[in-house]
Amino acid sequence: MNTILVRLIGGLGNQMFQYAAGKRMALLNGASLVLDTSAFRSYKLHRFSLQHFELEAPEARDWEMRRIRGEGGLRSLLARLGDWRGAVIETPLSILNLKDIAAYAEQAKLNCFIIGTNDLIKDSRMRAAQQRMALVPSLSLAVMAARAFNISCVDGVYNDIKDDAGFAAECEQGVVLGMDGKTLVHPSQIDTANRIFSPSEDEVAWARAVMGVFAALENAGKGVVTLNGKMVERLHLTMAERIMAMVEQPQ
Repeated sequence: MNTILVRLIGGLGNQMFQYAAGKRMALLNGASLVLDTSAFRSYKLHRFSLQHFELEAPEARDWEMRRIRGEGGLRSLLARLGDWRGAVIETPLSILNLKDIAAYAEQAKLNCFIIGTNDLIKDSRMRAAQQRMALVPSLSLAVMAARAFNISCVDGVYNDIKDDAGFAAECEQGVVLGMDGKTLVHPSQIDTANRIFSPSEDEVAWARAVMGVFAALENAGKGVVTLNGKMVERLHLTMAERIMAMVEQPQ
């Protein structure tokens, strides 16, 4: 089995982000995950702090790190992931310039907007209350700009690690808004986010039915058909194909 080695550094928040990113890459590549904590031997500002959580990754020993690095695993992984870059949208000015930022995506090899909701709330003096009502217009604008220029858009963090219901509700809101995923602050949030941002059983069943009705010989070339008494257009076929593409991807 391939192995993903994640080098950790910084405070607890940075360590959580690094672990979550490593776990995601390990899942995508069917690999095991190990943690490189060697930097904390000389790093005096912070200590390794993730040992207090139930992680699904051991700390790598020195000989393991030498072996993994020597196998060229990093180059192989990067080749599979491709050139990925995200722009963090976290200031009022960035919201006002979303179109220009997104329009630069192809030239800058930009793949994704990452919404920095905490900073947006701070700088705009909003309140993160009532289902983020004050923030929703900015989130929607970010999604629209991302879609207009064919890039992804990832919702911001949910700060209360122990509030599972609140986190799930905010993920559901992100799905309604059209977000592609959510940034996380704790490993315990990964499974919930993956579940909610993945198509539901009902959505998968609908997608299969739509693809099936358009694949029928009697509907060849038709732009509009009827499915269970409802009008279905070719645009719904595009939506169905996207759902099935998500189902076929690793979580």
